[in-house]
Amino acid sequence: MTQFRTYAAVGLREDLSDIIYNIAPTDTPFMSSVGKTKATAVYHEWQTDSLAAAAANAAVEGADASTATLSPTTRVGNRTQISLQAVDKAGRKSELAYQLSKASSEIKRDMEFTFLNNTVQSNGTAGSTARVLGGLQTWLATNGDFGTGGSAGASGTTARTNGTIGVVQNNPILTPGVAKVAVSTATARSQAATN
Repeated sequence: MTQFRTYAAVGLREDLSDIIYNIAPTDTPFMSSVGKTKATAVYHEWQTDSLAAAAANAAVEGADASTATLSPTTRVGNRTQISLQAVDKAGRKSELAYQLSKASSEIKRDMEFTFLNNTVQSNGTAGSTARVLGGLQTWLATNGDFGTGGSAGASGTTARTNGTIGVVQNNPILTPGVAKVAVSTATARSQAATN
């Protein structure tokens, strides 16, 4: 009789524990024992000082005080390995929050541009061409005046084309504070542009 053993079986699952054992040492005795402070720039500085050497300083009673020998502090520093989030910045508290807000606004503008653009939808290709959303203008098939020779979009797959449009402007929009232009002049200019 032929025996069927686990060596020949197909589809056996591995017996892999769902626990990760980290066997590397994690103690940091030096870092745990030294003092700590907050750094707010990429170059952190501090000052050091020391006392003069001990000496006999007895003086005769009533004698004038001797001139002291004074020394300034020493300023030293070290470079930090911190991120932009940790340094003091002007105009913003968090660089990450500022950049995220800016990027979000840019993405919203890109979306608005895409929605209103006359770009035909495309599925793209793996690894070389991105998928493209069909803009609003490629979906407008009715209720449009595309002029002579122009055509409407169709279901996001056909771009709208512009034809020649003649416009007679009988009631021009006048901006407050700008000199008024005669209606007849505006009408004549609009008609001349279409001839």
